[in-house]
Amino acid sequence: MRRTWPGSYFIFALAMTPLPHALAQSATAAATSRQPAGPAGLSPQQPEVSCSGEDRFASMRCVADQLRAAYDKVDDDNMTEIEKLMKDKRCSIVRVDGLLTRAKDAMNLWFDAEKKYWNEWETAENARVLGQQKSLTSMQEDQTTAQALVESLTKDHEELLHQKAQMEKTPRRTQEIQKAIDELILDIQADEGRIADAQKHFDDATLSVNNTKTALDARLIEIRQTQRRLDVWKEQRESYYQTSRAAADAICSVPGPQSRTTKPLPAPKGNAQ
Repeated sequence: MRRTWPGSYFIFALAMTPLPHALAQSATAAATSRQPAGPAGLSPQQPEVSCSGEDRFASMRCVADQLRAAYDKVDDDNMTEIEKLMKDKRCSIVRVDGLLTRAKDAMNLWFDAEKKYWNEWETAENARVLGQQKSLTSMQEDQTTAQALVESLTKDHEELLHQKAQMEKTPRRTQEIQKAIDELILDIQADEGRIADAQKHFDDATLSVNNTKTALDARLIEIRQTQRRLDVWKEQRESYYQTSRAAADAICSVPGPQSRTTKPLPAPKGNAQ
């Protein structure tokens, strides 16, 4: 029976090490041929899986993909065989149990490899987050310094404007007073440039802090969501096998083919999002 695979993660467009491609292929149902076959195992003659790429854990990704391809074939072949046996009304529950057991064993091999892969990524991301927390602390200190500079320059600027306003109120503006006013105007203009530069530095520091916080949270959250989707998918698939066994038992365990009523296997549950 066709499987609906758990959803894939997003590749984050961040200035960090990119996450692997992971479930981008396994998120869709396998396009394997459904020809009836005998009991299938983890045959070495399985579809080839490319192991190329820049994945940090490329060897683990490759093993998981190979085991998934093997499971696809085992599950397709064995569930097709069970349907055929039920339709022909010549099955035995022992035979069905064997086919289901091999399908579940293949599923567990892939699932364990897939979870191991994601556990490695979670460990690596946790370590990266600890390192980035130090960088974040430094960014926050820079942000605080930039904010203090903006506030100090703004205060000085306001004082210069106040001094200029007071001088301009002088009834008799002597040459010395006018010279002082002109100098204040130059200082005010220079202050405005310094304030603009300090404000830009503060805005850039704030953006860096916010982006880093988002990156630290988002990537770990996505990995953990993928792990939960995998767990939910496995629970649903195990429930499907159990229900399929019960449906086959209703046909295969009844003595005498004349009393059997063939019922189709239940449809597997949908995607575990």
